[in-house]
Amino acid sequence: MRRVRAGYAVVAAALALWIVAAPRSAAQGVQEAGQPAAGGAALYADGCASCHGADLRGVRGRGPTLRGVGAAAVDFYLSTGRMPLARPGIQPDRAEPVYDRRERAALVAFITARGGAGPPIPVVRPERGDLARGRRLFADACSGCHQIMGKGGIGTGFVAPGLGEATPTQLAEAVRVGPYLMPRFSREQLPDADVDAMCR
Repeated sequence: MRRVRAGYAVVAAALALWIVAAPRSAAQGVQEAGQPAAGGAALYADGCASCHGADLRGVRGRGPTLRGVGAAAVDFYLSTGRMPLARPGIQPDRAEPVYDRRERAALVAFITARGGAGPPIPVVRPERGDLARGRRLFADACSGCHQIMGKGGIGTGFVAPGLGEATPTQLAEAVRVGPYLMPRFSREQLPDADVDAMCR
């Protein structure tokens, strides 16, 4: 009986290691079986840990810590295809997302569970926003880099992206987390109603 129990323990340990180190195709299967945390662990190990560290504390010269960044930052970078980067040190530009919606949700769940609190994914209601106020706010806070029509621009050491492909959620996430060199805006600086207006 002891040998049987020991055998089960070895199999369980091997399965746990396989889930953490599994390639993406296997991770998808785990997710679809209803275990998003395990799926997120496998996806993170495969696509994120080499730059952000197995413990999410970052790797010097490769990537920053993910502890405390929050769900909004993780979702923004993954849903806009800015992560994973082709190589460390380059500006993260918008691209086709590497991960589908389920995979992104699994990664958000894994990183926020391990990395602690941070800005959540915002709930945006553009239909409630005041269009005229949104235009004024965008002109004051955003047009200096993104231009008044949101087509993007070039600054010293950075390229401000065009905003035409961004969803309201992605715009609100960018406002709250300040991706790359963009400043972040707190709820005191830009209340949710103002973000709704800017995303209209």
